[in-house]
Amino acid sequence: VGNALNKNPYGAWSCNDERMVPCHRVVNSDGRLGGFALGTEAKKMILEKEGVQVKADKVVQFEEHLHRL
Repeated sequence: VGNALNKNPYGAWSCNDERMVPCHRVVNSDGRLGGFALGTEAKKMILEKEGVQVKADKVVQFEEHLHRL
């Protein structure tokens, strides 16, 4: 999923409308941030702006934020 979203033309950094795909919300299955086209620090900043706490590049209380498909 992350590799496909790496090519996302509608990322949080590129548009601010209904077309935006929130690829910054995709993290590893253990809560680690993983990759991001703009780098880990940018991903952390966006997540924290949305109210998600990140410590040592890992989502704090990951299970509370986890959405299973």
